[in-house]
Amino acid sequence: MSENKLVRQHNRICMLLDYYGDLLTSRRQQILNMSIENDLSLSEIAEKLEISRQAVHDNIQKAIDQLEQYEIVLGMATKDRALLNKLDQIMSNNQPEKNREVILQLKELKAMIL
Repeated sequence: MSENKLVRQHNRICMLLDYYGDLLTSRRQQILNMSIENDLSLSEIAEKLEISRQAVHDNIQKAIDQLEQYEIVLGMATKDRALLNKLDQIMSNNQPEKNREVILQLKELKAMIL
């Protein structure tokens, strides 16, 4: 797998974790955070939690599958991304000197989403 694809995959998992992480079990949340946010290896996580590497791997994969399923059903990340893209498009097509207040309100809206 190319490095660029790995980075995109990592970023997607991080984004989905931000949106739906609280819906995971606390154990899966803990393991995925250790892997993604703390960049620990399967062995390091297994050692810290006193479980097998296979259990770590299985929990990570199941957590990612759950996050993807939540996105398929709820689509919050996709909707927010589309909204942000539309806001960017509106702001870039408007001339700030003519619509200063509208641009400021759009920027406030964008900040609320992020």
